[in-house]
Amino acid sequence: MYKEQLNEYIKKLNEEEARDLFMLIELITQGKKVWEKDPGLTYHQYSKHSRFRIFMSPRRAERGPLPPLIKKYKNVRNIKLPDPNLSLVSNPIGNSIIKRRSFRDFKPRAMPIDVLSTLLHLAVGITAWDDHWPLRAYPSAGALQPVEIYIIANYVNAINMGLYHYNVLDHSLEILKEGDFRKTIVDIALDQDFLYNASVILILSIVYARTLWKYGDRAYRYALLDTGASMENIYLVATAMNLGACAIGAYYDDDLNNLLELDTNTEITQVMVAVGYKE
Repeated sequence: MYKEQLNEYIKKLNEEEARDLFMLIELITQGKKVWEKDPGLTYHQYSKHSRFRIFMSPRRAERGPLPPLIKKYKNVRNIKLPDPNLSLVSNPIGNSIIKRRSFRDFKPRAMPIDVLSTLLHLAVGITAWDDHWPLRAYPSAGALQPVEIYIIANYVNAINMGLYHYNVLDHSLEILKEGDFRKTIVDIALDQDFLYNASVILILSIVYARTLWKYGDRAYRYALLDTGASMENIYLVATAMNLGACAIGAYYDDDLNNLLELDTNTEITQVMVAVGYKE
């Protein structure tokens, strides 16, 4: 009797309600109450492919149009970057992998603009086109490319100190705010004062809607993987150019998002990477 009633109840559920019910059943049958212990594990349980339930992502008809793959600011000044100079990347990839370490003891030394250009291009730049679809330097789920890079320029030749956005399509820097942000970023990063001497601080964000458009519940997983791949590109390219790099995950999220003036319903910061000189 109860089985028949349950079957009738399930038939009346919409997809979202059915998903929640089956997730709850799975958690109960496994004897886990992860939501009481760890939000990360809760999301993992909620978003995983499981034989207890069919993974549900939005249908194409429900998604709406694909969000733009490339972010461009309107009504801001641009600085065109020089072409990437691959001759600056002298170390073979194997050596860069072996030598890669996080480095914090930066010397306040100006970075040539062609070094920054090469670093940005090899981190997230457009390396090819498939018909009208850009292909990027980092692997991306569904080639949806959610990662954006913002630059705090502390010491860079040919540009002023300030906050910039990397326009990947034009290979240019969009000027968002000029000024000295060294004390601001150190404060946001929980007083990690080694950031003060880094030549640049690269801030990686994700435009979450790009990945969400296709992957539904699993989109946040994939966007994090994309961010990690971009971050590792920065590490390896910096190492190959005899630069130091250090990722920073500890910061006041709201303060950093506010500095960049992001709409956090659609775009959120994920990690910062300081890059600079060892001597």
